[in-house]
Amino acid sequence: MADDEVDKEGEMKKTVEETVDTTPEFVFKHSVNHRRGFRKVILTHAAGASGPDMDWINTLITAASKLPYDTYAPFQLGYFYREGIVVKRDYAKARHWFKKAAEMGSGEAQYELGILLDKGLGGKQSYKKAGIWWAQAAELGNANAQYELGLLRYTGTGVKQSVKTAVALWQEAAANGSAAACKQLYLLYGTGEGVKKDMKKSRAWMEQAAVLGDEDAITYVRKLDGIREYNLGEKYREGKDVQQSYSRAALHYKKAADLQNADAQCNLGVLYTNGLGVKRSFETARKWLTEADMQGSKAANEALAGLREEEADFEFNKGIKCEKRENYKTAAEHYQKAATLGDKGAQYNLGVLYANGQGVDEDMGTAVRWWRESAKQENQNAIKVLADLQEEAVSEYNKGVSYEKKKNYETAAAHYREAADLGHADAQYSLAVLYANAGSLPEAFKLFTDAAAQGHQKAEAMLEAWNDEQAAPSTGETTTTTSTRLTFRF
Repeated sequence: MADDEVDKEGEMKKTVEETVDTTPEFVFKHSVNHRRGFRKVILTHAAGASGPDMDWINTLITAASKLPYDTYAPFQLGYFYREGIVVKRDYAKARHWFKKAAEMGSGEAQYELGILLDKGLGGKQSYKKAGIWWAQAAELGNANAQYELGLLRYTGTGVKQSVKTAVALWQEAAANGSAAACKQLYLLYGTGEGVKKDMKKSRAWMEQAAVLGDEDAITYVRKLDGIREYNLGEKYREGKDVQQSYSRAALHYKKAADLQNADAQCNLGVLYTNGLGVKRSFETARKWLTEADMQGSKAANEALAGLREEEADFEFNKGIKCEKRENYKTAAEHYQKAATLGDKGAQYNLGVLYANGQGVDEDMGTAVRWWRESAKQENQNAIKVLADLQEEAVSEYNKGVSYEKKKNYETAAAHYREAADLGHADAQYSLAVLYANAGSLPEAFKLFTDAAAQGHQKAEAMLEAWNDEQAAPSTGETTTTTSTRLTFRF
């Protein structure tokens, strides 16, 4: 660029920035004198709040006729008419303006004109003419035109067929940033159609498409990377041609798992489950197995089912070790985890700790609840202790009934409490009635709930009535008065 042209452009930029006049008349006036500044002025206005309007369309038309060597105005007009911006979409007019810019040497306009000819938009369809314009644009280094012309040369549509020329065009397009051309080369080298099959080159072209930001290519390359890392993990896990190493297998599985390889996620989960090559972590194992399961891995689904049992067994055995060392608090923590996961042995042992107040606060009610869970799984120790407690609970309940009949409610409540803590539903219900009549509604509600949980029908009815009333129940024992909203019976 000549020095005087640089100075004029700098002068134009300064003029645009220093004036507040951005009317079409001002733009046109200065564009005639400073052709190189025209585009900047147009863009300055278009980027403003108002955006392009019909005045600007007219300015472009005027500029296109007055500035015969500037391709910007006719190209913009072609773009506006093709997209229907400001003006009504008109492919014929788009062709007209793109052709004017194309004839002045705009590679972009030549490419766009070729597209309209190729698709038959705004006039007669012609692959041959499209190819001619794309060839001119390709010479100017237009990547899109190089790609499109490559397609025509590869298939021989409207032009002489030449795979060699198509490959050369796609390579040029790829070098100029066309991800589509990279993917075409990936297909050619991967299938060996028209070229010597070369998987290494095929992969390299797809990787280049990914580098250029093509989403499909990125996904595909990630998938290939995931498969490669998974295979390396398998190699180290099985010791094929390398020294067997679970830790190295885990490293490669992790890389593949991060790339969403379901098989690697599953295998990594199994390693964490068993503590092979990694620190044992059921939480991490569950994370990876769940991710693989969500991708449809049948093996991960099966592993997840076994993980619960594996973790429960692990926690139960740790609990036993701690209990043998009389570290009851830590034992209770491990039993709690295992019991929650459904281990019947842990449920029974945890019940024993609660019954004896070892490592936890003494709580016979909680002990009974865990023994019942264990008994459901046919744990004989739990079944036996519950049977023994049932006899004691019945005895305490009957004593409570006897004292209540004598209206010795305090002593009755004490016996009911013993039976209730042993899980006796009738005792829980009767004690709840005494609490309710004494005005201790929260305690009453809790006991009604405990009894109802065992299927006690009167307790269930009481809770239902309580909820229906949406208020605390009456504390009176009256069974005949109609003024009492709820009546307690035992």
